[in-house]
Amino acid sequence: MLTELVLKWSKNTVEIVKSELLVIAELLDIYEETDLESLEILLTKGIVDWTDVRSMVVAKEETIHSGLSGFTTEQIEEFNELEKLRQEIIQTDISLIPRYVQENEQALKMKNKYATLSNYLVSLESLKIKHIGTL
Repeated sequence: MLTELVLKWSKNTVEIVKSELLVIAELLDIYEETDLESLEILLTKGIVDWTDVRSMVVAKEETIHSGLSGFTTEQIEEFNELEKLRQEIIQTDISLIPRYVQENEQALKMKNKYATLSNYLVSLESLKIKHIGTL
């Protein structure tokens, strides 16, 4: 929502908050992706170009890849099985969800972490494709 609003501002108005947007852009925010939104605003408005932020984006990418590399193939397969089971429960007997969550609490936390990192990486790749073309 904020991105949509700020993108409607004039370039001069965005220039006023450039330093704040750069501070936000430097912080890794895998949950809300405000860092990527800040980069989107700065790049779209032409306040910075790709060469200005390339090293920042590469560092984010390396951090995310490092986080994802900690997950084994077996864990990812388990996450897929947990998702299938969740879908089955939703379609058959939703009252079993609390039990499902309780019995799989730790694995679900790891699954959520994996999904969050994966989703962030997809958003990061989308930003790159939009601003530097097909990779």
